[in-house]
Amino acid sequence: MSDKPDGQGLTADLVPREAWAAVESDDKTIGLDHNVIASEGSTFATYTVPAGKTFYATEIAFSIHAPAGGTKNIPKIGVMFLASPTINQYIIGLGGNGGGSLVFVTPVPIAAGVQLWVIIENWSEANAEVSAHVRGYEV
Repeated sequence: MSDKPDGQGLTADLVPREAWAAVESDDKTIGLDHNVIASEGSTFATYTVPAGKTFYATEIAFSIHAPAGGTKNIPKIGVMFLASPTINQYIIGLGGNGGGSLVFVTPVPIAAGVQLWVIIENWSEANAEVSAHVRGYEV
């Protein structure tokens, strides 16, 4: 253990990322919850990384299922993308029946000023209720 605390109570020479992020950063969740979209429809949420900050994405996740009173006997296939019009690229995509998630072993850094889109598409044959999130931290 180091004898030089960082001012936040962390005194180890090597600190697990989760412990460091808990005291040195702001946790962020970007996304949307419980939106009903039509078959072959899509929706998205936006977020711009503030000046002087870097957003580190650590996980993406989405769910897709029948809305209340909806058709439950057909697969609910969806895809989710993290994209940015600022840097003109898709950063990562994920698809599945019912949803899916992916945790990044190494966080994906996204620079200040970059606008992010969290996009979800319904590839099912019926309306679906969807949620999609990107989680991480900002320093």
